[in-house]
Amino acid sequence: AEHRMQELRKFDAYPKYLEDFAHRTRAGAVVSIVCVLFSAWLFFGEVSSYRSVEVRPQITVDNTDVTLSPKLKIDFDIVFPKISCPLLSIDVMDISGNTQIDVSHGVYKERLDGDGKTLGAQLERVQKLETPVPPVASNETNTENVEAPPPCGSCYGAEEKPGQCCNTCLQIIELYKKLRWNYNLSVFEQCVREGTDKLYEQQEGEGCRMFGELLVSKVAGNFHIAPGFSFQDRADHVHDVSPLAQNTNMTHTIRSLSFGDRYPGQVNPLDGMYNIDEYKGAMVEYFLKVVPTKYVPLPPVKPLSSNQYSALTHTKVTKDNPENGMPGVYFMYDISPVKIEYVEVTHSFMHFLTGLCAIVGGVFTVAGLVDSIVHHAGTLLHKKLEAEEE
Repeated sequence: AEHRMQELRKFDAYPKYLEDFAHRTRAGAVVSIVCVLFSAWLFFGEVSSYRSVEVRPQITVDNTDVTLSPKLKIDFDIVFPKISCPLLSIDVMDISGNTQIDVSHGVYKERLDGDGKTLGAQLERVQKLETPVPPVASNETNTENVEAPPPCGSCYGAEEKPGQCCNTCLQIIELYKKLRWNYNLSVFEQCVREGTDKLYEQQEGEGCRMFGELLVSKVAGNFHIAPGFSFQDRADHVHDVSPLAQNTNMTHTIRSLSFGDRYPGQVNPLDGMYNIDEYKGAMVEYFLKVVPTKYVPLPPVKPLSSNQYSALTHTKVTKDNPENGMPGVYFMYDISPVKIEYVEVTHSFMHFLTGLCAIVGGVFTVAGLVDSIVHHAGTLLHKKLEAEEE
């Protein structure tokens, strides 16, 4: 048995030395202290890494069934400090032919003063087509409980058919738009009665904050905020800027712009974008590549489907070059066929244990090499000095 124990000792990779043969040096002490401190720093770093959550990106082909989620939500918050709310409208168009003119559902406007402070909600620009006109009392005394028909307002030469009535300012404006005629709101009795003719004067010199959300189809398209009354003339999308004079300064700040719900760590390239309209009538175009994105957190939290985008900017001068387009801020978006998934993962305990052993073993091994080099260098230098003294 003793012989076997002697044979077993041959496999000892860590031979022990007698204390009398150990030689301690100041350099070795310094290396040891630095080694312990460095190992402790790496140890706490490894613990922090073990407790943290890593987000790993993955790129796949987007095979999401569009019929399950046919709409794309766009959240926006844009400030126009140099143009008032009644002059601005937002329109949406896409390649499938869907068009939304002067979107008001889910879109809000705030009036701003010259310093950017909120003045309140936007004053109504024009009454809607369905706004009823108060009936005129009948001159007959024997027609109780019978309402007189509403008066037939003039269309000021823009009638589409004989005897057509225009009882609201909006009805007159729509007819003039179709004929592409210029108009002066103060001439129309209906606009004067509704106060529409004074609306621009009341908010002159103010700014406007437009914010809210849009629901669009998941196809390429654009939405734009532009001055003037917008309308569709056959296949043409037209903005009537006749009431605006020279007030088309499209300086703006994009506070936020996102496609879908936000996910942790999301950074949108246009958030905080400030664009100065040096030409007082520029057409600012943002070309956006929207990439479907899925964020998969650790259980039991459910995955979140959203989007991210990249952006390029281009500006055209339209003030003296109407063929370049209409002044406004245009967002041209296209949907990418590629999908990005961000998956949260944690490290296993075995991974942590392996890293810990690697840190301790590696640090002490390197420290031993450094100590050996320092010791041998010191010994050689000492011998050289002794030889020179002799």
